[in-house]
Amino acid sequence: MFCSNCGNELNNSDKFCSICGQPIDNSAESKKPFIRISDEKPVQEKKDSNIWSVITVISLIGLALIYGPAFMDGISSDSNSVDDASSSSVSLSNSYSSDNTAPSTMSQEEKNAQICEQAAKDYYSTHTYTENDVFDCDNMAQDLWNILETKGINSEIMIGNVDSFGPVTLEDCNHAWVIAEVSSNTWLAIECTGGYVVYDNDLYYRGFSFNNPKNYQRFLDLYGDWEYQYQDYENYREYYNELVEIYNAANYLEQVGMESGMTVARNTLEEKERIFQRTDAELDALLEYG
Repeated sequence: MFCSNCGNELNNSDKFCSICGQPIDNSAESKKPFIRISDEKPVQEKKDSNIWSVITVISLIGLALIYGPAFMDGISSDSNSVDDASSSSVSLSNSYSSDNTAPSTMSQEEKNAQICEQAAKDYYSTHTYTENDVFDCDNMAQDLWNILETKGINSEIMIGNVDSFGPVTLEDCNHAWVIAEVSSNTWLAIECTGGYVVYDNDLYYRGFSFNNPKNYQRFLDLYGDWEYQYQDYENYREYYNELVEIYNAANYLEQVGMESGMTVARNTLEEKERIFQRTDAELDALLEYG
């Protein structure tokens, strides 16, 4: 790998560039596969509208075989027999048609998808998206997660960027939504701020996911700490490097006078680095396991 800022060659384990101090993002584009379910609509078998025609044809053929000779001999009573047989045929047709409605062939995956669609619509009809962190996608995603979990559908909160086709990094994430597991390892994305499910946009299936609102809130807190601690560490590292340059350029007596201050500065830098690394490790674990 190479630093995106200065082009310096990097090791896979590097967190920062050794030349310019640029942070290195080694996060994967997606921590687990998210498989889009089919956008085919549930299939409902319908009653055959031609059943009457089929039964009528069969009835007429049977009547022709039974009563044909009588008609040829001019037996007048055949007319009443045909009427009676036709009445029986119609009665049978009505009985068959009324009992021949096919049962639903919807799979559990399709049923769960319908539950998600309805839940999204119902939620959207009673909630208003408000920008500037008043009541935005974060809040709505956590609400809808709770609704789907209550309905027995495993769900996760996901963050990413649905407007960018590049690799997903934390810095790029600007939106939150919900993904629902409608069947084993088959996920359906739900746009909470619009009240609809997303079948045909792969960007909704890429990003970082969290198992529940508690973990998501923990991520938000950690990421805020991570940014502050990183900047604090970088600023102090630059300050310490300036002290090192001054120390190296000083004469012996000046160096002796600077020893204690250099020791304090080095210890402070190491402590800031340890604090940052702890937060960084916890953040990595949360992003990996949700």
